[in-house]
Amino acid sequence: MKRKYLAKDKLYALKKDFPSEMDFDDTLEKPALIILKQQVFVEIMHILKIRYKFDMLSNITAVDYADHFEVVYDLANRTNNEELMVKIALAKTYT
Repeated sequence: MKRKYLAKDKLYALKKDFPSEMDFDDTLEKPALIILKQQVFVEIMHILKIRYKFDMLSNITAVDYADHFEVVYDLANRTNNEELMVKIALAKTYT
């Protein structure tokens, strides 16, 4: 089955609500990845679940950089067969 990503108009609508906390490559016809800031992560993930019906976390992975982690969540909307990757950078804190 061919991959289908969340429509660009839906990404623009989401970005309108979070203009400085969310980004995606709008030069692509169908962007597959959004990048979030940590302070809005939970709120946007909730919106993706409720408004856009992403009902499954199909994969989660992370890259360990010297000063931060980058975590990537692969989401799926099984009703519309849509996919979306969500990336967030998390600062390392040592106590």
